[in-house]
Amino acid sequence: MARPIKPIDIRQVEELARIGCTEDDMAAVLGVSVDTIQRRKRSSEEFCGAIKRGQATTRNSLRRLQLKKALEGNVTMLIWLGKQLLGQSDAQTLSHEGPQGGPIQYIEVHRLPKRVRPDEAGASATEASPSADGLEAVEEANGLRVERLPERVRE
Repeated sequence: MARPIKPIDIRQVEELARIGCTEDDMAAVLGVSVDTIQRRKRSSEEFCGAIKRGQATTRNSLRRLQLKKALEGNVTMLIWLGKQLLGQSDAQTLSHEGPQGGPIQYIEVHRLPKRVRPDEAGASATEASPSADGLEAVEEANGLRVERLPERVRE
């Protein structure tokens, strides 16, 4: 013989849904299992409708309060509602381009077989910083051969 169906107050179910209770919360308050809540939702349109009405009431109240805050000048709420209701977004355009909008210039660097310290080559990093010739000397001394390739784009 099956267990008798436990009576559940539909108005209480709607109120629990209205205050945002989960199925676990409803089950605990009503003194039934979560499985019972889920079974009733599937088998009873009245039960399922009470939950949907309660949840809809909460969403409408929240929406009304958010709109009120936005109309009072709350910038954060204005931005958020604009994104949610009007499809606005913070789109950013990312562009990769070289000087004057032209192609990006690449520098090819090749290692030389021997590594030499700058002081052994007669140039120091502080001496090399101000001029391009000095920079090439330090690069050369550190085992790099640098080729500058103007107007060339690597594919």
